[in-house]
Amino acid sequence: MSAPFTKGGLRFTVSDQMSVAGAAPVTRPGLTARLRAALHFILELPYRRAVYRELEALSDHELADIALSRCDIRRVFDPRFLAERSAAARAA
Repeated sequence: MSAPFTKGGLRFTVSDQMSVAGAAPVTRPGLTARLRAALHFILELPYRRAVYRELEALSDHELADIALSRCDIRRVFDPRFLAERSAAARAA
């Protein structure tokens, strides 16, 4: 949707895809990109399960050595969790 309006002889256009602070406009991924993402997720499942089982097998002391707790194991593959941990590591 575009909403043109005028004020004092100047013409402004407001667009749905306005960029904020130089950010790229928001676009939806196409069908091909979504199918690729779904296929990637499915192909990655055995790896994720193996890593999850390995982490579950570690003792609490071993998990503490790698800065994880039992409650963090489920979140290991969450991108937000990884970003938070990376930011904390850089700050330390």
